[in-house]
Amino acid sequence: MKTLLALLAAAFFAVSTSHAVIVFGNLGADGSGLLSDSGSDFGPSALSLKILAQGFTTGSDPDFLTIQSVSIGAFFDNVATASRTLSIYSNSGGNPGSVVATSGATTIGAKGLYTFSFSSLNLSASTSYWVVPQFDADWFWYLNDAETQPVGLNSSGYSYLGTKRSNNDITGTWSNTSQPYSLTITAGSGAPIPEPGTWTAAALLVGGAAFARWRKRKVA
Repeated sequence: MKTLLALLAAAFFAVSTSHAVIVFGNLGADGSGLLSDSGSDFGPSALSLKILAQGFTTGSDPDFLTIQSVSIGAFFDNVATASRTLSIYSNSGGNPGSVVATSGATTIGAKGLYTFSFSSLNLSASTSYWVVPQFDADWFWYLNDAETQPVGLNSSGYSYLGTKRSNNDITGTWSNTSQPYSLTITAGSGAPIPEPGTWTAAALLVGGAAFARWRKRKVA
C-alpha cells in the first residue's frame, strides 16, 4: 500500500508541474471561441500585396513567458492546402521590428483554427511583441466571432498592443487598422500550478487508498 500511495503522489506531482494556459486572445479562456466570416486576405500576390501583424505586451509573471503555441483563424483553400508558419517579432517604435522566433510549419486548408507551435521561446517580462503570419501566397486571417480585441487571460497580465498592416512587405510602412484578428497565445513553464480538478482527483485517489488500507486493518 505504501508503494501505491507513493506512485499516486508521484503521478500527481508530475501532472501538477506540467501546465500550459491561454495567456492572451479573443477566443475565450479555453480557446474554443468562434470565428467571424470577416477578415482579410494577405500575401505578396497582386490581389493582396499586404502583410498583417497583431501586437501584445507580456505581463511580469515568469510563469507566463514561455510561449508554447499561437493559434489563429485562417483559410487557404477549400480543396488545396499550403504549409505556413508565423513569427514573433520584436517591437520597434510601435511596429514589428525583427524576428524573435518562427513557429513550426502548419498545414492550412479550409476555414478553421490553426495552431503554430514554438520550441523553447522565452519572452521578456513587460515587453511588446508582434504576431506576424508568413508573408507568402495569399491566405486569409479571420476576426473572432464577436470581432473584439484580444485581451490578457487567466491572470497573465498580457495586454493588447494594436493591429497593423503594411501594403508592401515587412520592410514597408506600417499603418494602424481597427480589425482585431482572431488570436490565442498559450504559454507555460515548469512551475507547479495544477488545475483545481487535478487537486480533487489526486486527493480522492490518495484518500481512497488510505481508507482501503484502514478498513483492511480494522477487519483483520
